Order: sequence, then C-alpha cells, then structure tokens
Amino acid sequence: MTPGSFDQDTARAAVGDARSRVLEAEARADADKSPPLYAPPKPPLGRRTFWDDCVAEFERVVYHHQFEKRLDRNRRKSGHGHTAN
Repeated sequence: MTPGSFDQDTARAAVGDARSRVLEAEARADADKSPPLYAPPKPPLGRRTFWDDCVAEFERVVYHHQFEKRLDRNRRKSGHGHTAN
C-alpha cells in the first residue's frame, strides 16, 4: 500500500461507517461556509507507524471526497455549475 493512493470506497471501508459519517458531516459543514474552509483531519503528532499514516490518509480521502461533492452541489444550486446541453 502506498499512502496517497487510496480510492473513496477503500478509504471509507477502512475508516468505518461511524467515523466516516463524522468526517463527512464535518466536510459538508466546511464546504457550506462562506468562503468554504478546507480543513481535513490532521494526522496525529508524534511517532507514527506506516499504518497510522495510512489511516490518516484514509480519513483525509473520506473528508476530501465529501467536501468536493458538497462544493459541486452548492455550485449547481447557485447556478454556477455545469449545464447539460
């Protein structure tokens, strides 16, 4: 495994449903701010293992995915999104 190369489904499965829901709620709230505030969870300080780094990246991926989805939704609702031809 290489940190930084995880897809959303893998990240969400590794983080677990309960933690994913918390991260997604935070991401939506941050995306709804004016201006949006991108604030993914920070990795723990101190000595970390490879797995600790993977978990931190999993959490970042879950947050990032939901943040981007919410920004896209907000753009569509405001009329600044993509339009179908």
